[in-house]
Amino acid sequence: TIEDTNTIASGDLDIVNAENVQLTFTSQTGTTGEYGTFSVNAAGNWVYELYANDESENGNKVQALEEGTVVTDTFTVLSEDGTTSEEVTVTITGTNDNPTVSATASTEIIEDKDASAQDISDRGTVSFDDIDTNDVIDITFASDANIVWSGGEIDSTLAAQLVAGFTTGVTDADAAGSTAWTYNVEDANLDFLAKDETITFSYTVTAADNNDGTATDTVSFTITGTNDRPKIETIDKSGALIEADDAAIL
Repeated sequence: TIEDTNTIASGDLDIVNAENVQLTFTSQTGTTGEYGTFSVNAAGNWVYELYANDESENGNKVQALEEGTVVTDTFTVLSEDGTTSEEVTVTITGTNDNPTVSATASTEIIEDKDASAQDISDRGTVSFDDIDTNDVIDITFASDANIVWSGGEIDSTLAAQLVAGFTTGVTDADAAGSTAWTYNVEDANLDFLAKDETITFSYTVTAADNNDGTATDTVSFTITGTNDRPKIETIDKSGALIEADDAAIL
């Protein structure tokens, strides 16, 4: 029986007594074992079923079996007259379960009143787990390459600056665990944003276990423009007036 793949095993038994007489069996229904339940009918037809992956204590015990781990469940079957018995041993092989990962959302970034050199900072948490005993986790991230300005085509230098601000990661971490994500950008020129215009972009955070199982989550960012006050500039247009020699009197 293989965890998550072949969850049911079955077979047939024959039993004879000391006089070599064929006997029937004492029936069992849903006898609980370490990793599953066992049933057998009077004719010796037996079925073994692994505990379901339903987040119950028994189900989690099955799911905790690591890739390639081999365990057994053994059941005793009695003849109907109780004089003879046989054992049925079921072998269970563990498979890899994917890890889980969840990243907290970012907070909205609002353009400052003077955003010609705005500093941006945010932080959150990446939480991860793996039900397989002794699996370790790596956390990595990648930009989704999807930065968009709602008002047009964003300047490529600013786009690269904004995308470069995110970081997170951990290597060979025990599960369950967590690590921080951070976002920091200095001196970003956001003054061009009109009221309610946005810049959006995101990152994919990946949890990978040591048996090539993976899970992902997304951290998205939104920068929202605000209304900038108009600027009034005083231009000096005064000059000297000089009377001409032949100026007429009106």
